[in-house]
Amino acid sequence: MINSSLPAATLEKMAFLRENTISTTEQLLECEYYLQNHGMMTALSVQKAVNPIVESMNATSISLDYRLWITKGLDPWVTKRNDILDEIQQYLGIGMYSVQDDNQILERARLKGIAIESSSLRWLANHQHDDWLVELFLRKKNADLFLKRFKDELPVPNEKGISLLSGKWNGYSSFSGRIVSNHMPMAALPRAMRDYYVAPDIDGEKAVYVSFDESQIELRLLAGYSSCSRLLTQLIEGEDIHRFFASKLFGVPEEAVDERMRRLSKKLVYGTLYGAGPNRLHEISRKSGLDVVTPPNELLKKLYPEMLVALSCFRRAKVVWYGLRPTKIPTKIGDIWMSSARKQNMSLQSAAALLLKQCLVRLPSNIRVVNIIHDELIVWCKCTNVPLVTRQVRTAYSQAATDLRYRLPQTNLVKVQILGGKVNEQ
Repeated sequence: MINSSLPAATLEKMAFLRENTISTTEQLLECEYYLQNHGMMTALSVQKAVNPIVESMNATSISLDYRLWITKGLDPWVTKRNDILDEIQQYLGIGMYSVQDDNQILERARLKGIAIESSSLRWLANHQHDDWLVELFLRKKNADLFLKRFKDELPVPNEKGISLLSGKWNGYSSFSGRIVSNHMPMAALPRAMRDYYVAPDIDGEKAVYVSFDESQIELRLLAGYSSCSRLLTQLIEGEDIHRFFASKLFGVPEEAVDERMRRLSKKLVYGTLYGAGPNRLHEISRKSGLDVVTPPNELLKKLYPEMLVALSCFRRAKVVWYGLRPTKIPTKIGDIWMSSARKQNMSLQSAAALLLKQCLVRLPSNIRVVNIIHDELIVWCKCTNVPLVTRQVRTAYSQAATDLRYRLPQTNLVKVQILGGKVNEQ
C-alpha cells in the first residue's frame, strides 16, 4: 500500500478534523481521497509541492550579532523595565532589591490592601484596571518575559559573537494552512532585532538578508475575486486606500488626513475583512475618540459594494470556502460548527496561504529562504544578486497567481527591505 506523502496532522487540518483523528495508514489514505473528492485537490497539490521546501528550512538559520543585540539592541527594553521598577518602588515604598522579586512585590501589595490573587499574565491582564499596581506588575512581567526570551534563551553565540536563530517548521500549522516555525517562534522575533542580523558570506562574497513583505494581500485577493471596480483601480494605480477611505470617513481632503485618521481607516477596513459587523465597526470608531461623518459600514457599502457581497457569500456559506473557491466540506471543525466570522476569514486567509506556498514552489532553487513570517519571506543572497532575486520573487508571485487563477493587482505588491542596518553602520 502506498503511503500518503503528507503527514497525518496536515491532512487532519486540511479536512477540518480534530487533532489525532487519523491513527492508521488506511485512515490517512481515506482522508486524502476525501480531500480529492471534496474540492481540495489544488490545496493538496500545492501542499505536496511545498512540503519539501518547508522541511528544508529546518537546516537554515539567521545569523544575529548577539553581542551588539544584547549591549545596544536591548537598551530600550532594559530602560523600559527599569522605569517600571522605579514606579513600583515609589508606589509600594520598597527597596531596589525587593522590587526585583515578584513574591516581595505581592507581599507588600497584600500589606497595603491591594489584592493580587495570581501572578499569571492572564489574571493580571484581566484585572489590570483594578489598581495601578496591577498594571505595573503586568508590565514588569511582560518585560521580564521579553528579556528572558530574547536575551537569556537565545542560542549560545559562537566565538565571533554570532547567535544562529533557527526553527522547527510546520508547513500546515492552522486550518487555513499557514506556514509557521514551532520550535523558536521565528514570527515573534522583535522587528528591532532585524537591525542586528549579519548575513554570512556566500562563496566568499558579501551577502545580505532581504525581506519581501506582501502588501495588503488579502485585500488584493478579495478585490480581484469580487471584481470590485473601485478597489481594483486604486490598487492597480498604487493609491493609498486607507488615506482615501479616511478622507471619506471624516469628510476632509486626503491631504488633511493625519496618521490617527488613517490608522482608524485601516482598522475599519481590515475589521470588515476579518468579520466585524456594523456594531463592532461602530464600537471601533467610538473607542478611537475620533468623530466620523459617515458610519463606516454605510461608507463601505457605498464605495466597495462588490467586496461586501463577496464577504457576505463567505459568511452565509454552508460549505467551507477554501482559497476563494467552494468545497464540499461542511463548515465545521470536528463536530463544532464555524462562526460566521471564521467562515469569512477562512476563504481569504487560505487564499493568502496558498499564494505564498505556490510562490515558494515557483521560486528558482538558487533562492535561499531563511524565514517566513505570515506573508513575508526573508531571503539570504549575495549583495550583487539583490536586483535579480527581487525580480525573481516578483515573477514567482505573478506565476503563482496565474497558477491559482487569482486576479491579483500587482502594483507595489511586495515591499523590499535589506536587513541588518545597525550592524552595517558599525
